[in-house]
Parts: sequence; C-alpha cells; structure tokens
Amino acid sequence: MPEETRTGRLEHIIFQNEANSYVVASFYDESDRHSFTGAGRLANPEEEQVYELTGEEVHHPRFGRQFRILTGRRKLPDESEAIIRFLAGKAFPGIGTATARIVVDTLGEDCLEMIRRDASILQRVPGLSKARQEILVQGLRDYAGDSETYIKLLEWGVAPRQIALLQDHYQDVLKVLDENPFRPLYEVNGFGYQSALKLADALNLREDDLRRLDGLLFRNARELSMKTGSTWLSMACMWDSVQGLEPEIFEAALARLETAGALELENGRIYPFGLCSEEKEIARGIANHMFDVDPPDSKDLETRIRQTEFSLGIEYDVRQKDAIREFFSRSVLVL
Repeated sequence: MPEETRTGRLEHIIFQNEANSYVVASFYDESDRHSFTGAGRLANPEEEQVYELTGEEVHHPRFGRQFRILTGRRKLPDESEAIIRFLAGKAFPGIGTATARIVVDTLGEDCLEMIRRDASILQRVPGLSKARQEILVQGLRDYAGDSETYIKLLEWGVAPRQIALLQDHYQDVLKVLDENPFRPLYEVNGFGYQSALKLADALNLREDDLRRLDGLLFRNARELSMKTGSTWLSMACMWDSVQGLEPEIFEAALARLETAGALELENGRIYPFGLCSEEKEIARGIANHMFDVDPPDSKDLETRIRQTEFSLGIEYDVRQKDAIREFFSRSVLVL
C-alpha cells in the first residue's frame, strides 16, 4: 500500500510500551467520520489529542486491518482565532493574546508550521523579544511531540531512553550521527553496539564502510575485556576476533580508534574503557602513598590476633596471619 497521511483524534490507547514508544490506539478521522486502529511509535501519546499520522494501511494476521504509523505528531491549529487561543495558552508562558495576535497578523494562518520549519521567521514579528521567540519555538517542539530529532530517531528504531542519552550528550544529534553513527558508541555511556548498527543501517552506511569495522573492533575489545577480566588485550587476541582481515587494515582501524579516544594502545597492549589511564592514575596514587611506618609491637599484635579469633570463633591460617602482620607494617598493601 502507498504511504499516506491521516489526521485523527486519539480516542483511547489499546496498548502502550513506554520503553520504545510503541502504541496501538483507536483514532477517529473527522474527515470521513470513521474510527481506525493505528499502530507504531508515537512520542508521549495523549487521548483526545488530534494527530497527523504518516504511514500505510496493512493487514495484521491476528488483529486485522491497521494503519501502520511511520511518523506521528500532534496537529497544530490552522485557523486564526484558534491559533491565537493556542499561543496565549499555558504552553507558551509570557506570550498572551495581544502578542499572539501580532504573530498571526504578521505571519498568517500558516505561522505555526512556518515557525517549526524555520524559527528565524519570528524575527519578522515586530516587538517580539528574543526570550519570547525562544518560548514560542520550545513550546511548539514540546506540543508537537518532542523535537524533529526525537521523531527522526524514533523512525530509525532508537529507544526513547537512548534518545535521551544522545540529546543529553550532543547539541546537534543528527549532525553527529551523519558524520559517524558509531560515535555515540565510543562517547556515550550506555549506548550499545546494536543501537549504533541501527543508526548505520538507517543512514544507509555501506557494508564495507570503515566506520563499521571500527565499531566492530571497539565492541570486540570491550566484550573480550569483560570476558577475560583483564584490563588490556594483546594484539593477537584482538586479531583472532576479526580473522581474515588484512594486517594493514586492522592496524589502521586501531589507529583511528586511538585517535578518537575510544581505545588506548601502549606497548602492544590494547586498553578499552580508558583503563590504561586509570591504571596509571592508580599507580601514581599508590606511589604517592608509600612511606615508612612504625610497625606495632609484635607481642601486642599477636595478642590482638588471638583475641579476635576467640571473639569471632575462627582461626586464621598462616597466610592470613602473615597478611595481617604485613598490613600493620606497610603504608600500602594489595591483597
């Protein structure tokens, strides 16, 4: 079926998964006065709200005829008086009826869509301060169901929790992803490899694109480190995880990851998670804390050990007693 756009009032939500914004709901189309079932991702669905839905008619094998929602946003008013009431409402604090009327008189009944497409058009409105321009822009974004970026990322299959991570980390998410959809994998804690792959596929990144290889190597390094419990990996270990790759391509990929700060390479060792820097920091801390201490009286220490064994009903073995003696004789002890 061809893609189409429908306008419908959300009558009631049949099913909702807040984790990924997937919704099945009943909508009422006022143009033909018929109800229809819509299913797909819809940011912050709200009953009695009118939505503009883009999608296609499908037949679900179990639930029958449905409108598969590809994109959905709250419908903006498009008549002068309705627009004025809308802009003077609580979603736009500080605007008021008089200012709203000036906006409509200046820009016309298409003003809301015009503002959403290009916020700079508000500069044409006489007497409209920068602060009020920002209120109008943010209010429209919130009303329409979050930003265009949010809607686009939902279309690409990114879960809301991860969208929040991206928006918290980057000022211009779409620009970052267009440059390299694997960049969040290296820079955003909690953003995984599978999510990066979804982005790469959505952006039609070629299968032989070197950014895919870099992402795979980074994923392998993290998984191998977690599996072995080691802070570093040998070149041979990493090489085994991508058998068949030309040596020069493998080395170039590691070099790119090092330049990006995703991996650290030192003395033939590969460190994920910034562990090389952390090891050095720990080593400096230990070195700075090493100094001579006055050991306790040996007889007093042995008495205390026996008292502790008796009070706890235990008996330390030889190695444990040696460790206790060492602990009280050094400024630093690693067990």
